[in-house]
Amino acid sequence: MTETMEAHRRSARDAMRIVSRRELGRDAWDAAADASPEAWLWHRYDLCDTAVRDWPGRTDASFAVVNANGQIEALVPAYVLERKSYFGVRVRDLNSNGGPALAPTVGRSRRQHVLGAVLAQFRARSESSRVIRTTITLPPMSPAFRGPNGPRCNPLLYMGCEDNSGQTWVVDLRDGSERAWKRFEGRARTGVRGAKEAGVTVRQSTDTSDWEAVFKLHQETYRRLGVPSYPAALFRTIFEQLVPTGLSVVYFAEWEGMPIAVANIACYKNGGYYWHGFASDQGLRTNAGTLLIWRAIEDLAANGTLAWFDCGEAVLHSGGKHRQLSEFKKSFGGELYPVFQGQLRSPIKLYNRLLHLKGLIKGD
Repeated sequence: MTETMEAHRRSARDAMRIVSRRELGRDAWDAAADASPEAWLWHRYDLCDTAVRDWPGRTDASFAVVNANGQIEALVPAYVLERKSYFGVRVRDLNSNGGPALAPTVGRSRRQHVLGAVLAQFRARSESSRVIRTTITLPPMSPAFRGPNGPRCNPLLYMGCEDNSGQTWVVDLRDGSERAWKRFEGRARTGVRGAKEAGVTVRQSTDTSDWEAVFKLHQETYRRLGVPSYPAALFRTIFEQLVPTGLSVVYFAEWEGMPIAVANIACYKNGGYYWHGFASDQGLRTNAGTLLIWRAIEDLAANGTLAWFDCGEAVLHSGGKHRQLSEFKKSFGGELYPVFQGQLRSPIKLYNRLLHLKGLIKGD
């Protein structure tokens, strides 16, 4: 009888259920995101909305793992993306920009049970939605993952993911902006001085209507690059919901009274991310973008908002515009840190066979 009672207690303790983001609600969801050292801005309720709303083909798939006592043990932002394959057949990807963020109360022995529940939900969603690829990315600015004491290997390996990690340029701001300036590469310091000499000024935006100026600079930048624009609603949401709460800080560079460049820095838990940077042709000629990043670092390090700043993806093994952009981000004194990413195999057997055949042909 004692063994039976213990088995029942263990079964009740291990019981978990999956709750959708909307079922859980904004307040409970954001409280869990605030509490988890593995969560960052992409885990918050409104950011999950911006990841799907107004983006064609995206459907929200975010969920929480809740234990038998009603306690939230994990948050997982996710969405399903429907797209066309090369053969005109509709296929779907499952993406999680943020990955599982576990509650600080989840101990080491319990952790694997919770990750198992997350993995099971990913697989169930993949099967029901006919997903061919599941990609999970952990945010480098989460307190649990950033800095020299971060994980030594990809935490997603514990979920059985295939490692697909990248790198990013991260600036350490813990010792203030003066030290950060000394770590700037010479070309970056020259760019800052040159922009000032050209008459470029910087202002921090607090006006909701400024989203339109950001969108215009975004369109101009993306036309120059030859890629499709983001939805206008994304920038409107940033100014209406994130800027007033300090979760996004936007700086404009102006020349002769006109905005010529903009930088949007996402801020949460003393970590920042260079989320958006756009410039007109005049902004490029005057190095306005370099001045903007310096001003952001100077302000946000001085007022204690940021201790770490993720400048963005590092591209090390290819040329062209992506490598040029990576070198620009590196010039702010950043060091290479990992961006942990993992993939799960598709439950569609035919797709896996085709991948295997492709590997045989390429000799992989």
